[in-house]
Amino acid sequence: MLAVNRGEKMNNNIKIILGLFLALSIILPVNVMSPMFSTNDLDNVQGSVDSIPIIESKTIKNDDCMYKVWVGGELHYTKIYYQTSRNEDNTWSNAKTITDESYTPVSVEFLKDKKTLHLIWEDGTQREFTTYYMKSDDDGATWSKPINVGFENPKMVLDNSIIYILSTTSDRKMSISRSADEGRTFTRTELDTGFSCFANNIVVNNGCIHLAFSGGIRDSETGIHKNMGIYCIFSKDGVHWENAVKVSDVENPVNSVSIKNKDNLLYVKWTEDKEREHLTYMKSSLDGRSWDKKEIVDVVEVPQQNHNPTISSSTKAVEKEWTFICYLDADNNLNSYGIADVNEMEQVGSTTDINIIVLFDGSSNGDSKAYYIQQDADTGTITSPQIPLTSINVLGALS
Repeated sequence: MLAVNRGEKMNNNIKIILGLFLALSIILPVNVMSPMFSTNDLDNVQGSVDSIPIIESKTIKNDDCMYKVWVGGELHYTKIYYQTSRNEDNTWSNAKTITDESYTPVSVEFLKDKKTLHLIWEDGTQREFTTYYMKSDDDGATWSKPINVGFENPKMVLDNSIIYILSTTSDRKMSISRSADEGRTFTRTELDTGFSCFANNIVVNNGCIHLAFSGGIRDSETGIHKNMGIYCIFSKDGVHWENAVKVSDVENPVNSVSIKNKDNLLYVKWTEDKEREHLTYMKSSLDGRSWDKKEIVDVVEVPQQNHNPTISSSTKAVEKEWTFICYLDADNNLNSYGIADVNEMEQVGSTTDINIIVLFDGSSNGDSKAYYIQQDADTGTITSPQIPLTSINVLGALS
């Protein structure tokens, strides 16, 4: 966050204090600024789980029992809860917390084999995201201690009692953690494919691993990713990997990729965001090396709204006493929280004395935007006008 004073230097101390307070209220975690929802509050609502905001939940049905884990709480005050139902979702057991205040879970994956519940979650306690693993061998009565098994955007699969966890490092490399002793220990391998990975998924069949991912090769000088596409990579043992094979070129940002093995065929699906619709494509392959023709399997129309007019690069900016510039890095699984942060700023907006500018980087490839924040009453949609990225001159703003 940058604050620029263009007025006179009278009352500088007061202005600096006010400016720092506004900056901190935007960039610091909620728990630093206000005690909105303490962990003690979470412990005290055991009998009334309806009062706990649910961020994400996963449910498994096995024989006559249903198992559910969910992330609940306010941002920065989250825990994972566990419940069971033995009457087809009609009633559930009391919610049991299985993480404490040492962790800040933001998403969960949940699987079950014959005797074990397997749980992973992405944790936001540290600056960089971490993936943890826990298991229960007694239907959730007790859980193992959390084990650090990876990074962000994790996926978990089971294959013949072997656990595989795929995640993505902060520099967009893929990492696989593998456990052959029922989750007691894990070995981790980082794949050096030469590609930056934006979305990925994994399927394992009798020890043969196939990874599908969207990615490209980053130019070290310009930072631009070239040769963007959907790729597939294969290994028979998790140690030796074949070269990545391009499944398809992509023309638009990809926000999800999936891969599955069915009837001896590999199927890869991905969704591309276009201006007026989200298109989901699919390709299939016998061996992961040659792929058939791309087909569209789903279309979701995007409602057209008259939001986000663009400020012309030739428009003369009004000189004001203060300009606050906020860089919001939401290029991860906190994209929705980043959007919420911008909407919070829009509740105040720029004034006759203050410019508020946000450079927002979302979770999709190529979705960076700059906004001139204006006040509105819509808390669900960013309506502020966009500033063309080509017209931004930070040095000029600071001069």
